[in-house]
Amino acid sequence: MQARLTRFLLASASTLALACAASAADKPVTKAPPVVANWTGPYAGINLGAAWHEAEFRELSPLPVFFPGLPPQSLSQTAFTGGIQTGYNWQNQSYVYGIEADINWVAGSERGGGFALGIGSSTFTKIDWLATLRARAGFVINPLFYITGGLAIASIENEWLTVGGTPTGFVSDKTRVGYVVGAGAEHMYAANRTVRLEVLYLDFGKHVVNPPLFGQLHYRSEFRNTAIIARAAFNLKW
Repeated sequence: MQARLTRFLLASASTLALACAASAADKPVTKAPPVVANWTGPYAGINLGAAWHEAEFRELSPLPVFFPGLPPQSLSQTAFTGGIQTGYNWQNQSYVYGIEADINWVAGSERGGGFALGIGSSTFTKIDWLATLRARAGFVINPLFYITGGLAIASIENEWLTVGGTPTGFVSDKTRVGYVVGAGAEHMYAANRTVRLEVLYLDFGKHVVNPPLFGQLHYRSEFRNTAIIARAAFNLKW
C-alpha cells in the first residue's frame, strides 16, 4: 500500500511538471520594447574637460640695424575647463539637426621666455573665458554621432616683453572672434537625460599690435591663438 502510494505521488509530480513545461513552451517569449530615443526639443547642461591652448608670437616689421628684433616664440598651455551649454534639436527619422551655445571658463595661464641675439624676452598667454555658437548634425544609432561647427569667441591675453636692453613690448588683452569645428558622440540613457564626449578645435586667427618704439616710429607684431578642447557633457532634455 505504501509502495503504491509512493508510485502514485511520483507519477502525479512528473505529470504536473511535464504539463507546466508544455504550457511554458506554448507561450510566446516576450521582450521589453526597446527605448526609442526622441531627440527633438530643448536641452541644457554642464560640461567639464581639458583645453590645450597654443599661442604664437611673431614680429612683422623690418627694424633698424641697431635693433635686431625678437625671434618667433610660442607657448603651450594645458588647463581645466568647465561651463554650461544649451541648445535645441530637431529629429527626422534617424537624422538629428540642432543648434547649441555654450560658455566656458578656462583655468590657469602660461609664462615663458627666451634669449636670442642679445635680447631677453618674457612671454605670457591666457584664455579667461570662451564661448561658441554652433550647428550640429548627426546620425542616431544611440549613441548619436555628430559633427559640429560655427562661431568661437574668447577673451585672450597675450604679452611679449623684452627683459632689459631696449624697452619694447607687445601686449594684447582683447575679445577675439574665430571659428570652431569638432565631432562627438552623445548617448540618451533615459527619456530626458544624455551624456556626451566631444572634441573641438578653435582658431582665433592672427591679431596684430602696433605700439610705438621711439617717438613716431612704430613696429608690429602678431599673436596667433588656437585651442583644442576635449570634454564630457551632461544634458537634461525637456
